[in-house]
Amino acid sequence: MKRRQFITLAGVATLGSPTLPPHALAATQRARWRPDGAGSVARIGVLTPDFDPVPESEMWTMTPTGVSIHASRITWKWNDDPKAFAESTQVDTATEQLGSLKPQAIVYAFTSSSYALGAEADDAIRARLERRGGGVPVVLTCRAATEALRVLEARRIALIHPPWFKEEVSAKGRD
Repeated sequence: MKRRQFITLAGVATLGSPTLPPHALAATQRARWRPDGAGSVARIGVLTPDFDPVPESEMWTMTPTGVSIHASRITWKWNDDPKAFAESTQVDTATEQLGSLKPQAIVYAFTSSSYALGAEADDAIRARLERRGGGVPVVLTCRAATEALRVLEARRIALIHPPWFKEEVSAKGRD
């Protein structure tokens, strides 16, 4: 096919196509722009196991413009004892690395260890990680969720665990 023939056919094909109004075109162009991830408003650090993409992706979905998420993944086998994750020196090292970014907070996104260790141990983990992170506040998911439910005065909640949770872990979560 020659160039002129191609251009003619392409032009004829577009005659039946609806055109985009100017505001739709502008919205399309804005959607192509992506922030650079620098966190001009705030930075949030996330500690998560290496096999779990969910906490980081959920946080990116919920963050407003200008807030950046900085994840540090910790090597851990999903079928190991959840207590081992919290006690791992990798968690301390990852917290130090995130602390050097000077985030506004670091989220400890590993609910299973909170289930296994309990609320008192969560307090000790938080205090240890805040020291390791240079004083950056550390938020643990179970403690934050529990407090949010109290503030909202929730009376009935549904607790849904992933299918890979062992029954004993799910039972501790219900407790």
